[in-house]
Amino acid sequence: MKIVSFNLRCVWNGAVDGKNSFVHRAGFIYEKITAERPDVLAFQEVVPQSLELLKRMLPEYEFYGSKRGEGFVGAEGLYTAFRKDKFSLVSGDIFWLSPTPSVMGSRFENQSECPRVCISVKLRNKKTSETLRVINVHLDHVSDEARKLGMRCLFDYAIDKNATDKQPTVILGDFNAVPTSETMKAAFAEDWLFEVSKIKKGTTWHDFGRVNHKIIDFVFVTEELQKRVKSSVLWKDKTNGIYLSDHYPVCVEFEEKKGV
Repeated sequence: MKIVSFNLRCVWNGAVDGKNSFVHRAGFIYEKITAERPDVLAFQEVVPQSLELLKRMLPEYEFYGSKRGEGFVGAEGLYTAFRKDKFSLVSGDIFWLSPTPSVMGSRFENQSECPRVCISVKLRNKKTSETLRVINVHLDHVSDEARKLGMRCLFDYAIDKNATDKQPTVILGDFNAVPTSETMKAAFAEDWLFEVSKIKKGTTWHDFGRVNHKIIDFVFVTEELQKRVKSSVLWKDKTNGIYLSDHYPVCVEFEEKKGV
């Protein structure tokens, strides 16, 4: 079972990214996904044009997510895609990282102008009947205080859900914080979670090859899944100077639970 965190980079077509604009990377992304056949893809920085194209390129996946602004509008959003032949959607939640998570577009006082939405899906494996929760997050890019508060909001949600249904859970995405930050120290201190991407050095955000020392994308799991981790790799593919994104997607593979 392969699960991937993939920040797409929001620029569709513009001089700021040049040949690495999404419109030029789309075919490369399609080839990588169809070759790897991940079961779940947690996408961040999804804009309407990229979402429409991804849905057309990947009809074997179902997409669940939202834009982050009030009224489900705005330039960016988060979307989680899962293979239709592998999973069925049991339930989904959309909430904002804020003091009022159910209020669309809400955010913390000390935060960038960007609201931060969180996407949670509960999936049922059609073959094994196992259920799995996947929580896709993209924390604030400006304020460490907002990141810490957002992390707490996210963890409170996950703890509350797990107290009810005890689901194996994956929490993954772009945390916009390096391992030594207060945000990530707080995350690593959670004794019910295990960080399994295990990226000790190097980078996940590379700014199209210009940065080599910034790890800000992580994958956390609950204990049952931690015991089933087979491998963790970064998708570092590049062709003719074009990358998959300005982040290296993080792919974690798990042993699949036997059918019951």
